[in-house]
This record gives sequence, structure tokens and C-alpha cells, in this order.
Amino acid sequence: MRQAGLKPKSHGSGVYWTRANAKSGSGKDKKQEAGLAFDFDDDGKYTAWDKVGWFIVACGVVAWFVFLSYLEFS
Repeated sequence: MRQAGLKPKSHGSGVYWTRANAKSGSGKDKKQEAGLAFDFDDDGKYTAWDKVGWFIVACGVVAWFVFLSYLEFS
């Protein structure tokens, strides 16, 4: 298999042969920057739609607690 540019892997990851010049790892480096902590859709940009998404989630959490309080005290 060395003629095809493949080399055997030395561990049982499920992949037995890999390209000799292939990089190991997922190949996708995610860098979490300080300004992207609230990036709702994880596209790398903090936009108005991210604010809308977090607002909807916050409203849902508040509505859920109000509903549970209503069930508890009624």
C-alpha cells in the first residue's frame, strides 16, 4: 500500500490506512474569541439575529417559570 501513498495507522481508531501526507486531527480549529461568546447560531459573527435568538430563549425561560409558579400557587 505504500505505492498508493498510504501508511498503516498504529492504533485502533477504525481507520486502518491513511494518506502519508494527511494531517491528523479534525482539521477544523475553533477559536473562541471574547466577543463571540453569545454567538447564537455559531457562524462566527455576532449579529442582531443572535440577539433575537437569545431574547426568545430568555422569554421562554421566564414564561416557563411563570407557568410553573402558576401551577404551584393555584
